[in-house]
Amino acid sequence: MNKKENKALFKAFSEKWKKELPFCMHFDWWKEVVKKDWEVLCVQSGNEVIGIWPLYIRQKGPWRIICNPPLTPYCGPFLIYPKGQKTVRKIAFENKQYKELIKQCPNFALLDVNLPLYFKNSLEFHWHAFQDRKRFTYLIDLSQDEEQLWAKLKESTRRQIKKANKTLRLKTHDDFHQLEINAQSSFEKQNTAYPIADPDLMKRLSSYVNKHNCGKLWTAYESDKLHASLLMVVDKNSAYYLMGGADSSYKNSGAMSLLLWQAILSAKEMGLAEFNTEGSMHPKIEPFLRGFGGDLTAFSNLYKEGSKFFQFAKKLKP
Repeated sequence: MNKKENKALFKAFSEKWKKELPFCMHFDWWKEVVKKDWEVLCVQSGNEVIGIWPLYIRQKGPWRIICNPPLTPYCGPFLIYPKGQKTVRKIAFENKQYKELIKQCPNFALLDVNLPLYFKNSLEFHWHAFQDRKRFTYLIDLSQDEEQLWAKLKESTRRQIKKANKTLRLKTHDDFHQLEINAQSSFEKQNTAYPIADPDLMKRLSSYVNKHNCGKLWTAYESDKLHASLLMVVDKNSAYYLMGGADSSYKNSGAMSLLLWQAILSAKEMGLAEFNTEGSMHPKIEPFLRGFGGDLTAFSNLYKEGSKFFQFAKKLKP
């Protein structure tokens, strides 16, 4: 199959299994939000597609790098299992399909990809010299009532929410440009480079969320002063804190705590099962997310340096 044919298969697969796919594993997300520099691997049984793996491939100098696209938290293999499989057969099935996907994978200097939380079996990747490096997020169980959710918050988080509630008002709208400004301010505050270089990505994200009705954007104001913004994206079962940021001038207003609490309550009202805070590995951000009382949950990061020249160049880098 060529790249165009695989994308057509991916589109049909996504339409068939839309309810089972996480939002960032759907063809529409890759076509409309990621848009460029991607391809998809497919495995079939007869004429039926039983597995897909969308890949974002960017060129950095002479190096081809496979990684997560900006604002796409997870991108890994997704398989359709035969009904009634026993565990032993399920593992063998996974190993077989992952082996085929690895075989189709294009050459790369580096692969560094965060996989969805459902991915548990990295054996075949280990046998092909990939590393399975753990990353972490916090998952909040939305079957709890509001009182239980509130009780699990860290005391300082509750104080921030109460303080913000006295002075700030929240709005829902589609001003994604302001969201980006707030996010940039947050990265500057952390002395970290802003990871989005594509000037049109936020426009595509805004269009996608509005078209598919799959998210909410909140902002927190004091009079006419914008303090912070937060974007939540949802699929059938889960809500995700996809992006947010605060004006560094108002870093102590409690705006981000109030916004995230509002997003959690909104996700619960929608009948979703869990809220994924997209827990950061950054030591200055992680404590904020931990304060919302979610369960620390590990997920896989696949890593492999596929070029000896890349390995050599990496060692030379000061």
